[in-house]
Amino acid sequence: MKCLLLVLFALLALNARADGCLWYAERHALKNQDGVTVPLREARDLAATADCDVWALKDDRLYRFKADGSPDLEIKLGQHGRYLQADPYDGSVWVATEHRLWHLDPKGNPLQDLGVSPKGSDRRDGDREEENSRTRALILAPDETLWVLDGQHLTRIGRDGAPLASWDPRFRGEAKHLAVDGLGGRYWLAGEKRLVAYDLATRALLIEHRLDKDIDTLALDGLTGTLWVLSDKSLLAYSRDGTPGINLSRKTLKIDDPEDLA
Repeated sequence: MKCLLLVLFALLALNARADGCLWYAERHALKNQDGVTVPLREARDLAATADCDVWALKDDRLYRFKADGSPDLEIKLGQHGRYLQADPYDGSVWVATEHRLWHLDPKGNPLQDLGVSPKGSDRRDGDREEENSRTRALILAPDETLWVLDGQHLTRIGRDGAPLASWDPRFRGEAKHLAVDGLGGRYWLAGEKRLVAYDLATRALLIEHRLDKDIDTLALDGLTGTLWVLSDKSLLAYSRDGTPGINLSRKTLKIDDPEDLA
């Protein structure tokens, strides 16, 4: 089992209530900062809404719970869900499996269905193509465009589901993590002990850091541009211009084996 203790945070920085909204998932339950507990085990990903409801992925099911913990929706996806992104402006949610992407309204009704799993291939590189097509990261930018990272491409999708751009990020190695800084005009990719920032408009390389340890996940403060990086040993912070800041030991913070950070 990958995680003995799964810790997931769902935060809303802009459209949450005044004191913020925090949901997190432990191995046996979901909890929020008001002490509400939902007995859902081993959630894969969470996404909070502007009214502090929470979407949760577990296996091939998508759940929505009210802020008081009462169940609201349960949707069978037919594939194991991997990533969630909630839109704080309209309450909709984007759901990604390995090869498929859905956009659902607040009631769980489908708005867009963008793609299906690739068909089998007799070519010897078929397995590699399928691996490269798997979604690695899903980010909803402040302008409501969706960014999707797979093993070969970085793609921007409009709110209506139409692809806006798709390109090879030219990341040396395997890019596994993505953060989009709309106010700072840049996006970050990370993987294989490398952290790189690119210009949002020109896609030119702006910043590159090499780390001693593998990177587990990223989280961006969209207002200040601070990038939080969780590595094998530390929780690191970088300013918008790439200047290193906080460096805290995971042992000190008692972070065991997290799946995500926000």
